[in-house]
Amino acid sequence: KSLADNVNAERRAALQEAKAKGTEPPLPPLSAEHFNVNPADRGWVDAMCTPQPRKTYETRIEITGTTIEKRTYIRAAGYPSPFFDAAQARCAAQPGFVIRRLDCGHDAMVDEPNAVVDLLIEAS
Repeated sequence: KSLADNVNAERRAALQEAKAKGTEPPLPPLSAEHFNVNPADRGWVDAMCTPQPRKTYETRIEITGTTIEKRTYIRAAGYPSPFFDAAQARCAAQPGFVIRRLDCGHDAMVDEPNAVVDLLIEAS
């Protein structure tokens, strides 16, 4: 699946409209508040964000010819998302997946940078 397959209906409609118009990049970035970034860093995060090119929404990923034995799913639990909850459940049902949770918004690298580093080291 692609990112466009997994966004809410409103965002999907906006992407389809932008594609029909040939708008590139298709949409402005979502706000840091939307992703539940901690209030102290929201202004900085918003200033750093840029629109994503259309292909980042439309391109499907396919991994072939490789077996990845050690896999980690990190869920930023402070960002409510049925999509990420479903992805976590799919990963948890597969052998070889380690599930980790952080109590922060979607931009974990901003809200919990030390914890992210620790989890990346653990996963490696």
